[in-house]
Amino acid sequence: MSRVPIALKRLTRNDVSWLEPNAKSHQCAINLPTKSFTEIFEDVQRQEGNTPRREFMVHWYMSDGTKLTNKASEIVYYHSKSEFRLLNVPRENVRGILKVNHLLFFRREGGNLHVTHLGLGGTHLVSEFGHSTLVQKLPRQSKKPQDQEQS
Repeated sequence: MSRVPIALKRLTRNDVSWLEPNAKSHQCAINLPTKSFTEIFEDVQRQEGNTPRREFMVHWYMSDGTKLTNKASEIVYYHSKSEFRLLNVPRENVRGILKVNHLLFFRREGGNLHVTHLGLGGTHLVSEFGHSTLVQKLPRQSKKPQDQEQS
């Protein structure tokens, strides 16, 4: 039985700023650091060209298993920046859900990418399931006041 590639992403201000009302950004993308995502997308990284890309059917879920949507999106690797990006994120389906410091759990099965929103408290759960190395690859959680959730 082969191992299914997985990765964990902590969202940054840059990852979610385009979701805010009146945002001028055209980005609709999430940066995926090579430290965490090379294993899951190494076939994209190895492709020829300045910005190799591959289309995936991306399935978006909440932590309770509720499916938000699925949408064809692209993973792009920027050799000049040494980073991956998930493009064409479904803005209307994830607005209000994706926030700074929230975690996304990625699982790849061929041309399908499953993304589960874990929120703020997911690191313990990921570690409990034997994947503490994913947590160790994450950047530190932002402590900036503007990045803290309002109750």
